Amino acid sequence: MHELLLAGFVTYDDASRIYRIGPTISEIAGYTSAVNSIGLTSRPILRSLASEFPVTSSLIERTYGDQYLMVVEAERAQSGPAIYVSPGNRVPILAGAAGQCVAAYSSFEPAQLRREFDRVRWEVPISFEDWQSQLDIVRERGYSIDKNFFRGATVVAVPVFSFERMTRMVAATFISSNVGRELEQRIIEALHNAARAIEAAMGENGEAMPSHREARRG
Repeated sequence: MHELLLAGFVTYDDASRIYRIGPTISEIAGYTSAVNSIGLTSRPILRSLASEFPVTSSLIERTYGDQYLMVVEAERAQSGPAIYVSPGNRVPILAGAAGQCVAAYSSFEPAQLRREFDRVRWEVPISFEDWQSQLDIVRERGYSIDKNFFRGATVVAVPVFSFERMTRMVAATFISSNVGRELEQRIIEALHNAARAIEAAMGENGEAMPSHREARRG
């Protein structure tokens, strides 16, 4: 019980000799409630993507003190083969397309960027220098596309902003050989629209006002 007190999971009232729920539990409960809220809000938007395209659509957010990315919500393609992405799954903060968005829109120090990159297990190896050189392109286009984290799969991620800070990404994961360039561009456009719709929904729920940030697309 002493360890729980130190961690803030419980508090102790000397007068009544009663243990009560501590601030850490309250913080976890608040975080869980927020995750559930944005998950429910994004679900119809993600479902629309998964019904229109042969993709698994997902909402991903930064978590655990910016050490990891976590899938908040996911919808699998409604027809044909698809890559399954499970809500609750987490990966290192710079993994895949979503991680590249984090790197492009955050202020990591060079040493930290390299350290976090080295935590990622790339199924198709890529050098840090080649990966880093793509960050300006991500900012220019307003999305990231990755074919290195999962072999045979492509992941496209578009940032979602809250109070002008990128807190989440909406992503589409698909089998690379099943999607040509023209369809890929349509998916990217749909992801941009989905990101703006999620921002608007977040504003309506009081979490944040939509940023109305229009990145260049290419």
